[in-house]
Amino acid sequence: MPDEFRNPVRAPGRLLFACEPRSALAFCVVLLTAASALASLVFACATPFSAFAVVAGAMLPLAPALAVVAAAWLVNQTIGFCLLGYSFDANTIVWGIAIGAAGLAATAVSAVIFRRLSWRG
Repeated sequence: MPDEFRNPVRAPGRLLFACEPRSALAFCVVLLTAASALASLVFACATPFSAFAVVAGAMLPLAPALAVVAAAWLVNQTIGFCLLGYSFDANTIVWGIAIGAAGLAATAVSAVIFRRLSWRG
């Protein structure tokens, strides 16, 4: 195994293996949007955005983490409305927005918690 995979790089609030920042961001985008798509198809509206928020908050700086979770939410909503036949009524739309806002809030909170606890190692 190459050394860069044996010696993880520690950054404030995150643990990543040595790689380009763009590669880490692309990996997170692909991983979480694919997971969101699969969860949306299997569990319909029960996509675990809180888990996605924690993963994004742990692996990425705040702004990219928010973008990744927003992309995962957008994939979920697109699948729901286009493939699963979610109804286009006010209740469904408000719940969709609330789920997206909660996912973004969970991302921000988890990112702050990871950054604050990073001094403990």
